[in-house]
Amino acid sequence: MKDNNGKVIGYEVELAEMLAKSMEVQLTIVEIPFSELLKSLEEDKIDMVMSGMTMTTKRNIKSAFVGPHMISGKSILTKSPSFSKTDDAEDLNSSSVQLLLY
Repeated sequence: MKDNNGKVIGYEVELAEMLAKSMEVQLTIVEIPFSELLKSLEEDKIDMVMSGMTMTTKRNIKSAFVGPHMISGKSILTKSPSFSKTDDAEDLNSSSVQLLLY
């Protein structure tokens, strides 16, 4: 997310800043749409992804996950058959899926 001045902030940003400092490397934060993160990593446009990305077998085949840096405990509660039968969040990336948040 961004603060009122447009600076990117958040848990992952703070963690990346601490890692860069401890590794004594320069940190450059790059905003990339979520759907392009792994592609950008594969194409060497970026060195690391720090995002709320869940490790899946499909993703882990292409990129090395070092393990979760945080476990949120969040989950989805649904009565929808299409949601409950889904194994991967990408399966729900469809114009026919509607989310209502309360």
